Amino acid sequence: MKRGTISLKSSRESYYKNHIKRNIDEPSKSFIINLDDVEVIDNNITLVHLVLYSDSFAYNEMMNISREFYKNNESNIKTIYYCYDSSLNVPYEYNENEMTLKFRGKETYLPGILNKTLDAFTFALRVFPNTRRIIRTNISTIINLKTMFNENIEECDYGGYFVGDLAWIDKYSGVVDRRWFGTTYAFGTCIILSRRVLEEMIRHRSKFRMDLIDDLSIGVWMKENMPDIPIWSSKYSKRLNPYSYDIDSVSSNSNMWFYAHRNKKNRPSDIKNMKVLVKYLTQI
Repeated sequence: MKRGTISLKSSRESYYKNHIKRNIDEPSKSFIINLDDVEVIDNNITLVHLVLYSDSFAYNEMMNISREFYKNNESNIKTIYYCYDSSLNVPYEYNENEMTLKFRGKETYLPGILNKTLDAFTFALRVFPNTRRIIRTNISTIINLKTMFNENIEECDYGGYFVGDLAWIDKYSGVVDRRWFGTTYAFGTCIILSRRVLEEMIRHRSKFRMDLIDDLSIGVWMKENMPDIPIWSSKYSKRLNPYSYDIDSVSSNSNMWFYAHRNKKNRPSDIKNMKVLVKYLTQI
């Protein structure tokens, strides 16, 4: 098997600026979908995996690669890629075969990513009523859902693979001063939320900071509304670097379940490495 090495460093601004318009002047309205007429789709789904996505050539390639992998999910797990589509004539469109959920609207960085994420949470809780948890990743992340269960995620109400404390200014993501410094939050490449937390979030959606990027806004919401819930993180996050790996390191670390790809200067390299990784993970 051809070996590949990934070394990835990027700021959020450089990562998104060529794909999603930043528009903090857009009203902080929500494209909340009316679920009154939405029927339950599957009572057997207990874990929903939502993948943050927007339409572009590179992201479409990444979706095609990872979708083939996630089609082999256990029957109680559902993966869904979600995005905005300004051409929709209806509020939303769910295509189970394509594994896509599209909301009518325009892609923006702020507040668009958070808005569509909260809408996706709302949709998933309604149509999969026995879902116990939602895992939110992004389009360039691959997670091995089978290996993930080697960890105690059943104990997780809120957390993710990587957890950290905010300690930097990032005006592009809404961090314009030190006000939110010290906020502990799960990084957006992998966020895990239990149903009881999600239901509270949807019930009190108006309390979200729409001027902050999604993962930090979720962390701030948790800090202000459910401060007693401990934040969970993978016990492997400090041992294995998912941003710099090769197939040898994957094969020698059977507990590794999270792989991130973010080469801002070479997206074709990310796509190539994702193909190699998925081929390997499918065979083991």
